[in-house]
Amino acid sequence: MADELRPSAQYDVAVIGAGPAGTTTAALLEASGLDVAIFERSRFPRFCIGESLLPICNDVLREAGLFDVVAARGYQVKTGAVFLRGRDRCEFDFAEQFGDGATWTWQVPRADFDKVLAEAVCARGVPIFFEHTVTKVDVGAAPRLTVEARDGRCEEVNARFIVDASGFGRVLPRLLDLEEPSDQPLRQAMFTHVRGDRRPKGANSGGVVIDIPDPDVWIWIIPFAGERSSVGVVAPPEWFDALPSDPSARFRAALGAATATQARLGGMPWPSFQRAALRMRSSASSQGRPSIGQSTTASTWRGGWTPSEPTSTPGTTGASTRSSLRSR
Repeated sequence: MADELRPSAQYDVAVIGAGPAGTTTAALLEASGLDVAIFERSRFPRFCIGESLLPICNDVLREAGLFDVVAARGYQVKTGAVFLRGRDRCEFDFAEQFGDGATWTWQVPRADFDKVLAEAVCARGVPIFFEHTVTKVDVGAAPRLTVEARDGRCEEVNARFIVDASGFGRVLPRLLDLEEPSDQPLRQAMFTHVRGDRRPKGANSGGVVIDIPDPDVWIWIIPFAGERSSVGVVAPPEWFDALPSDPSARFRAALGAATATQARLGGMPWPSFQRAALRMRSSASSQGRPSIGQSTTASTWRGGWTPSEPTSTPGTTGASTRSSLRSR
């Protein structure tokens, strides 16, 4: 992985963000013979959600030449999903399909998953400049990035094309004033990783569970290999405001709103941290600029959430499939 940025660097494609969208984009472009570099503001590994894939991700990973390195990690296999709403139960089995697509995928702890993809792409000769923040973008006949390193040093990077794979960082929409208003409702999320949840027995024990205690509220439980699981709640901010102000107490009270979730998670030891994120109501477009592309949720996401979304992990699934299309 790259520690020093070459002055006045020139690339065919500069990719912003080293998450799955960025690394799959870079892998596909590198395989086509293009000179690619990735600029990532953080240092890996880092905590991130978007941990439950869809089978179509398997196809993108194979196309990018990254499937084998992911398979070697032994992630939890996911063959479907379960939706709960009170006494109602709806199960989805990926094997029940009309086509010949994959019948399974993985649940992936993103700190490990993203690092594995990044290391595999670096091994193929694509430099990833960690802790390098894109602070300015010029587009047109000669696209150019201004990148600031951790030590405050700034460099200009020239590229024929720029791909925004920054996810909720939304680098190009922010820097190029591409934000568009949205009429979707605001949603807030609280989430963490836990150990020792009471998983069901059977073939779908590794599937994602979506518990819907209220039409505007849903809870996800995503089991990983071993004893760890991802747990989160998504709801309107005013729904959370009615709960205790202490973050840990608020999170537990939110989970207690769903009977099935409480039965699975109640009584288990809780970690000392929870995380919260406020989902912004906005979307973005490239406004017909041919030198830039968006391979993340920033291009279409409008901040509204539906109960089906945690099953499809739109940030990871949508971003990786858009990476394939954008690379072509």
